[in-house]
Amino acid sequence: MSRPRDSQRSKLYKADDVLHEFASMVTTVGEVENLVAKIWSIKRLQELYPRAFRSGPPRVKDGRGTRIARGGESYINIPLWARKTDIIIHEACHTISMREYDRIAYHGWEFCAVYLEVTLSILGEDAYSALLKSFRKHGVKFKKPVKRVLTEEQRAALVARAAVARAARKKD
Repeated sequence: MSRPRDSQRSKLYKADDVLHEFASMVTTVGEVENLVAKIWSIKRLQELYPRAFRSGPPRVKDGRGTRIARGGESYINIPLWARKTDIIIHEACHTISMREYDRIAYHGWEFCAVYLEVTLSILGEDAYSALLKSFRKHGVKFKKPVKRVLTEEQRAALVARAAVARAARKKD
C-alpha cells in the first residue's frame, strides 16, 4: 500500500525556518548520536509515542554519499551541512512518526504533532511557541482532523440545498 500524498511538505519547510535561530551546530556524528539518545531518553515522549520508543534510538549515519538529511524507521542520515539541532530534531521526528503511525504522509499532521512535542522537549518553550505560530501562519496541520458526522436531518437538508442549487444552474 502506498503512503498518503505529502501535501504540506513545502508549507512545513517554510514554517520550520523559524527554528534556525534556536539551533546550534553539532559537529561530530558522536554529538548527533548523543542528541538522538537524549530525545530517546525523555519520559514524556516515551509515554506519548510508546510504539516508536519500544525499540531503541535509530542508527546515525554520517551522510557520506548523499546530499540530503533523511530520517527513516531505523536510521537517520546527517550530512555535514545538516549537523544542526533543528535538522537533527526534524529527522528524529520522522523516525518517531514512522514507527508510531501506520502509512502516514511524511510531513502530515502526525509528523507535525511529534515535531512540536520534540521541539518543546529539546529546544524549549520559546522555540515551541515560534514553531506553533509559524505552523498556524503557513497553514500547517498538526492536529488530527475532526470527522464531521451528519444527522439524517442535516444530510436531508444538504441534499435539498444541492437540488435547489442544481436547478438554479440549469435555469441559467
